[in-house]
Amino acid sequence: MKCQRTACGRDIPEDALFCPYCGKKQQRTAAPKPRKRANGKGSVYRRGKSWCAQSRIYRGGVLVFERIKGGFPTRAAAEEYLDRYTRTGVAPRSMRLIDCWMALQETKKWQALSKDKRSHYGTAWRRLEQVQMQVVGQIPFKVLQELTDAAPGDYYAHRDIKTLLGKLYEVAVTSEALDMAQDKTALIELPPVPDSERDAYTVDEVHGMWRAYRAGDDLARYALILCYTGMRPGELMQLNLTNIDLQQQRIVGGIKTAAGKNREIPIATAIVPLVAEAMQVATHGLADGCREHFYDRWCPSVERWGGRPHMTAHSCRHTLATAMEAAGVPVLLQKLILGHAVKDITQHYSRHQPFEDKLAAVERATAIFNEDVGS
Repeated sequence: MKCQRTACGRDIPEDALFCPYCGKKQQRTAAPKPRKRANGKGSVYRRGKSWCAQSRIYRGGVLVFERIKGGFPTRAAAEEYLDRYTRTGVAPRSMRLIDCWMALQETKKWQALSKDKRSHYGTAWRRLEQVQMQVVGQIPFKVLQELTDAAPGDYYAHRDIKTLLGKLYEVAVTSEALDMAQDKTALIELPPVPDSERDAYTVDEVHGMWRAYRAGDDLARYALILCYTGMRPGELMQLNLTNIDLQQQRIVGGIKTAAGKNREIPIATAIVPLVAEAMQVATHGLADGCREHFYDRWCPSVERWGGRPHMTAHSCRHTLATAMEAAGVPVLLQKLILGHAVKDITQHYSRHQPFEDKLAAVERATAIFNEDVGS
C-alpha cells in the first residue's frame, strides 16, 4: 500500500502502522458493518450461492409464525421481497389462508371481539384445515361451500365458518393480494335457520335423554343439565367450578349481556347428581372437552336418544323457556333465570327476587321431565 501522506506517497508494507520514510501514522478503516433491518421487517442472510428472506411473528414473546423464502440471486432482491411481504403481510398474489388468519388477529376489529366470539371463530378456523395452506385466490368456491356444508354442529356453527371466511377474504382484499371481485364468500349458502317454534325438545325427547344418560351416554348428561338450567352451551364451557354450590343448588355464571353475566342459575334437584358427576371430569368449564369436541359428539348423541335431527345444543335453552311458560312462571322471573335483559325501570328493582323463588320456579317447570327419571 502507499503512504497516506500525499507529499510522501511511497510504497510501504501492507501491515505498517507508520510510514518508515516520513513517520505518518497510517489510519486503518474498519470493515463496513452489515446493514441491520428494522424490527418487524424481517431478516436476510446468505445460504450457499443464493440469499434467503426470513419473516417471523411473535406474540407475547412466543414465535407463532415463520416464513422463509430462498433462491434470491442477490441480497437486494431478498430485501425487496421482504419489503413487500412485511408491508402487506404477504407476497403479492401469493397470500395463503393462514396468512390471512394471522393478519386478521392483528387487526383492531379482532381485538374488539369478545373472548367467546374469538373461541367460535377459532373452532371455525379448525374446520378449514383442508385449505389453510392454500393461496386464497386459488381456492375454488365449490370447496368453500363443501367445507361449510360438512361442518358438524347447528346453523350457527355453519354461519361462523361463512362469517370467518368473509373476514379472511377481506384481509386478502385490503392487502392487495386479491381482487374484490374474487371474494365470493357472501355467496356461500347456509342451512335454514331453525324454526323457533320447534326449537325446544319435547317431554318425550327429554325422557329419551334420561334413558341415554343411564345407558352411559355422557353427552346426554350435559344435554339434561342444559335443559334444566337454560344455560347456553358456551356458558357451560366457561363456568368457574368454584361458583357452583351444590348444597344451595345454585350456579353463579353466564355470558353475553349484562343481565346474563354473573346471574344466579338454579340447579333443579333432579340434576344435582349430574352436575356433581360433571364437576369430577370437567376440563373446559363444566364440560369434559373443548367446544369443537362437544359439537362433534352432539349430532350422534341426539340420534341415540331419539331427538329430531335438526335439534341443537342451544335448543336446550329454549326447552326450559318453553317449560316455564307452560308452568305459568311469571315473565319477569323467566327473564331473570335465563339472563334476558329487563328494560322496564320498575322491573329493575325486581332483580333482587329471592333465589328461592327462582329455584321453586325451575323445580315446578321441569317436574314434567322427571317422570322418567326413576324408570
